Parts: sequence; C-alpha cells; structure tokens
Amino acid sequence: MFKTSAHVIMLTGGGGIFYLKTQNISNHSERRFKMRIWGIDIARGFIVLYNDEKGLYVYADSPEVKKKAGATYLTTKITKKGKRGKRTSTKRINVKGAVWIDDLSTVLQAGDIAIIERTGANGLRYATLLQALGVKIYVIDGKQFRRWRQGRSPNKTDSIDAKALYRYGKLYMEKSDMTTYTLYEINEDEVELRHLINEYRRADADLTRHLNRLKDKLVWLFPTRDWAFYEKQKFLRHLPRIKEAAAQLEGWKAQTLLRDIQAVEDAAAYLEYLKAEMERICTEKYPEAWEILSTYPQLSTAQRVAILAYGGIRAYTGQIQSRNAYTGYMLEGGIREQSGSGDNEKKDKVRKEIKHLFFWLYFSAHQRKSPYRPIVESYKKHPYSRMGRVFKVRYFKFLDKLLELTRISLKYRISFKDAVFKRYMDTLDYINRLKRKAGENFENLTPGQISALYGALWSLRMYAALGDIAIKEDINKIWEELSKAEV
Repeated sequence: MFKTSAHVIMLTGGGGIFYLKTQNISNHSERRFKMRIWGIDIARGFIVLYNDEKGLYVYADSPEVKKKAGATYLTTKITKKGKRGKRTSTKRINVKGAVWIDDLSTVLQAGDIAIIERTGANGLRYATLLQALGVKIYVIDGKQFRRWRQGRSPNKTDSIDAKALYRYGKLYMEKSDMTTYTLYEINEDEVELRHLINEYRRADADLTRHLNRLKDKLVWLFPTRDWAFYEKQKFLRHLPRIKEAAAQLEGWKAQTLLRDIQAVEDAAAYLEYLKAEMERICTEKYPEAWEILSTYPQLSTAQRVAILAYGGIRAYTGQIQSRNAYTGYMLEGGIREQSGSGDNEKKDKVRKEIKHLFFWLYFSAHQRKSPYRPIVESYKKHPYSRMGRVFKVRYFKFLDKLLELTRISLKYRISFKDAVFKRYMDTLDYINRLKRKAGENFENLTPGQISALYGALWSLRMYAALGDIAIKEDINKIWEELSKAEV
C-alpha cells in the first residue's frame, strides 16, 4: 500500500455516525519509509493539528471560536443541559505554542492519508472538508487507542489529544514489531442507513405524539366510543371512520380534530416512506444479506436495517470476525463481559438506535408462542445469575445473543435456523473437549473451566429449545454428573 513517502493525519472526535471498511497493513519494510504523521483532535468549530517536526496548529472556521492577539488560549461557546434547562457559557481552551491557520491547504495537500478515530457529526464534517482537499480518510480503532493511552497521557486537553494521536500513529505505522494493523475506510452506505434509522426513530416519535394528542380530544368529544384505547396499528386502520365522525361536528371542534387527524396521516405516510426507502437501499446493494435477515422471525424492516447499518454490512463482507467486535460495537459496553463495566450503572451505553428498536421484540419474546422465548427463559431461570432478577440486564443479554446469531448468519450466509444449529454444534464440541479433560469427578478442571462448562451446558439447552434440536443422552448425563459432583 505504501511504497513512496506519504502524509498521514490522525483525527479524533466523539460519538459515532459511520463505520468503515478494513484495510490491513502488514509489510514491515513498506512502513519503514519516512512519512509525515499528523495528529488532529476534532472539536466543535475547530481542530488542533500536531506533527513532531512541524509543531502545533489550530484551524477554526466557526464564528463562536475566537482567539485574542497574543493569548495562549482560544474561547468557544458551549451549551450544557441541567435541571434548570440549557445554559450557554464560554470555555477557554489552552493552545499554547500553536500556530493559527486560516486555510487547511497551507498544511495539508492532495494525496495525504487521514486516519481518524470514530467520530460524530463534527468529525464527519471535517472529514468531508479533508476529502475535498484530496485527502484519503481512514479510521483507527478507538478502543485500541484508549487502551494504549492508559498510563501514557493521563491529562486530557485538545493539544495533548493531538500529540497522543500523533505518537500512536507513529508507533503503529513505523515500528517493525507491529505485524498487522487494521484501518477502516468510510462506507457511504452505512452513513446513509444510519441517518435514515435516526430519522425513522424521530418520525416514529412524532407519530406517537400526534396520536396521543388526537386521542386526548377523542376521549372528550366521543365519550361513548373506545377509539382512544386502540393500540397504534388498530387506531390507524380506523382513522377514516374517525375522520368521518369528526367531519360531522360543528365549529372549532371539527376543525381541531380534522387538523390533528391530518397530522397523524402525514406522520404515518412519512414513516412508511422512510421504511420503503431503507428497504430499497438494502435490497439494491445487499440483497443476499437482506434475504438472510428476512429468515429471522418477527424482525421488522427498521430492525433489519439497524443490524446492517451498525455492523451487519461489515460482518457480511468479512471485515468483522470477532463476536465482541460486532455485538460490542452495537451494545457499546452494555454487556459486562465485553466492556468490563458493571451492570449497576444508572446510565447504560447501549445504542439508542438498537435499544429502542428492539425493545418490543424482547417484550414479545416473553409470550409463549414467540420463537425467541427460549432465550428469555434461559436467562430468567439461570440459578446462579442475577440476570433473571434484573429486567434491563436480561434485555441486554437477549440482545447480545440475538445479535450474535445475526453475525453468524451474515458471516456464513446461512439462515436463522442454520445459525442456531451451528451455535449448538460449536457449543457441543466445546463441552466434549472439556469433558475429555475433566476426568471422572471433574478434578482436572479449574474452577473457571467448571463454570465455563456449566454455562456451556446451559447455553446448549437454550440452543436446543431455540432450534427444536434433541439433546443427546450423554450430554444430559454430563449435566447430572456436574450437578452431583462436589465442585
């Protein structure tokens, strides 16, 4: 990939709007050439650039960002939400030793390679500006960067962030002991689908608000009718009849009702348009992946699009191999085994796009006829876990297990039932390996391995119920022996 000198820029920012395709850099000799690496920290309205040879630079294109002549800091306006509402204040940012530039082209040029950390709207904006200069944009793994940074630069300012990114980039791009390094190229399909998913969530919230407003008036104006107690889909089906009844009223009552009914109709039509547009993009560009997700029962269009937008495309194209990289990115630390954080925190980090869209699927999984009921029942009845007692934790575990199955389906191009069967066989193989090592009374297993064996047996039962698979007698015998053994 790199055979001549090149310029490499490192950027960082907060949030996560897009994710990217993978490129592997594994040739040591090709990374030993002299390259100019830039560390760039992105903020709202300005960026800080750092290079060991060139020094520190600040580029600002927002009227909110100001710098007094001779000052070692710049000021910007920030808005904070509190109990008393939003508050706007002025923040000082230390940029001592930085050179103020008015044009990025004075520092950067066409052919540069920009390596950015996962960024939000501000990062996407500056990435677009850099692309206009002919800069190619790549991204580094943010989790990897945070782990590398622990113990090296505990302080955190924009200038320090830029310097840390520079050193991180120099380490991974030039040192010969790094055999491989993964970069991700921007995927425009994911960017578009994520914006559509967010717009769909907002449109659905607007529809709910208009419905509630209309139902409040129907309770008063039509006290003998039960329209206000209909659930959403049933209410929308009866909307023409409600409209006829509203037209028979007189004066302002008819006008306000008809106005609210029109708002509901417009919101519902817009929601259907977004749904059709998302399905069109997925079926045109990833028809096989869409067909695979269609084998999952009760998955809505929005849920399938969310899976593809937040990791499904990368799993389908082979860019994500790890289960934790796939489900961990979607759940953002909601699973303790992936993040290392506790489940007791008041704020969970599961993506709103995932958490909100899949909640009713989880809620309906408690019904007896639901195909996903074995997952919920497995966690509810687990005797040595608090998952059965904590609703939120059980929901995250349900999502983790469901998303794991979608990753297997997309990676191996198999249906829902085949994915369940594959997980069953993999778990069975793991149990047999532990059993061969265990000995007669499991004395050869460590406490951790015994716990893993117990968990694997529990998961095996869940997959068997999920896929209507008959468990072999020898596995039931292992379960009985493990329950009786003094371990």
